[in-house]
Amino acid sequence: ATGLNYFAALAADATVTLPATPSIGDICVIKAHTIAAGKALIINKGHASQTLDGLAAIEIRSDYGAVTLIAAALNDWRIA
Repeated sequence: ATGLNYFAALAADATVTLPATPSIGDICVIKAHTIAAGKALIINKGHASQTLDGLAAIEIRSDYGAVTLIAAALNDWRIA
């Protein structure tokens, strides 16, 4: 099932954490609205062993930015 996380206008940093135990093929879409200057929507891994395409976290800093992540393995989310 696809999970959609939509954030309204952000005046401060906001954080979302991915599921700790995804099923292979799970899809998570994270979308921002407007983001104040110097602020970010931070996407964190859900478990210490996970990576997001090799990273511990990713950030969306652009207004209306979005990212789609697919669970390739229990410990591996990939940017689609």
